[in-house]
Amino acid sequence: RDAHALAAVRGRMPPEVQELCADLSGGEGGLAHVLTRAAARFGTRVVAREQQRKCDGIKQQIYSLERELQNIEASIVAHGNSRRAAMQSARGQQLAATSLALLASAPWLVRTAAPWTAAHAEAFLQRATNLAADADDDLFHVGGAPSPVGPALLDAVAARAGH
Repeated sequence: RDAHALAAVRGRMPPEVQELCADLSGGEGGLAHVLTRAAARFGTRVVAREQQRKCDGIKQQIYSLERELQNIEASIVAHGNSRRAAMQSARGQQLAATSLALLASAPWLVRTAAPWTAAHAEAFLQRATNLAADADDDLFHVGGAPSPVGPALLDAVAARAGH
């Protein structure tokens, strides 16, 4: 009779609380076992919920990082497309041809110009096109130099270009 009453009351409770309902009318011997089992089930449920909460947090972090990675990838693709379009333009082709010719005649320039930005390289190109030097000038005889040009020569080039 008590079991039916307990079952009726238990049936009206949420599933989480139903497991905590124990029939205490069975005497001392069964009471400890029933309470231990109910506490163990409750503890298991709490641990499972905490693990699920942590898993959900990790899933959210993964999702957020995947979105960030997609945004970075899209940015890299857009940057590559922009650079490709610039190199395929007439100006880009001209700069590429000039750069290759300059590197072939002045290998030291690779080490000198490597840290330059595009704006710096453009400014150098503008200065170099304004350079007026005689054919026998020392400026034209540095192509085989094994090391980068020193500041004195660069200053001389800039002075001759009017800068």
